[in-house]
Amino acid sequence: MAVALAQTWLARLPVAGPGDTSQIEHLRSDLFAEMRQDRDLRDACAALLQLDAILLARVFEQGEDPDTRAVRAASALLTVLRSADTLSACAPGFIDPFTVVTTCAALATTEFKDRWAVPHESIVPAVHMADEAWASPT
Repeated sequence: MAVALAQTWLARLPVAGPGDTSQIEHLRSDLFAEMRQDRDLRDACAALLQLDAILLARVFEQGEDPDTRAVRAASALLTVLRSADTLSACAPGFIDPFTVVTTCAALATTEFKDRWAVPHESIVPAVHMADEAWASPT
C-alpha cells in the first residue's frame, strides 16, 4: 500500500525544468515563511501533520494485529513524500522518483516497535475471563 501511495503522490509532482513552478508552490513557499515566524501557526501545522500520520496509519493497520501500530512508519513515509514534494519545486531534477518509491517500500516494512499502550494499563489489574452466572450484590 505504501508503494501505491508513493507512486500516486509522485505522479502529481511537477517534472518540468527550473522556473516552471506553479502558483501553489509560490503560496506554499510564502506559507512556510509565515510558519517560521509564528509559533501558534507552527504548532497548528504540526498537529495537522500528526493527524495526517494517524489517519494514514489507520489505513495501514487494517487487518493487522490489534496491538500493532503504524503511526511512526506513516510519519516517516509522509516525511519522505513531503520532502520529495518540496524538493521537486525547489530543485527540479534532483528527486529520482524510483528511489523515493523504493525508500517508501522499505519504510513500510521497517519495524518501529510502535505498540499501542492502553493508558490505564499500568494502574488497572489485568482482565481475566470468568464463566460464572451473574449474582446481584447483597
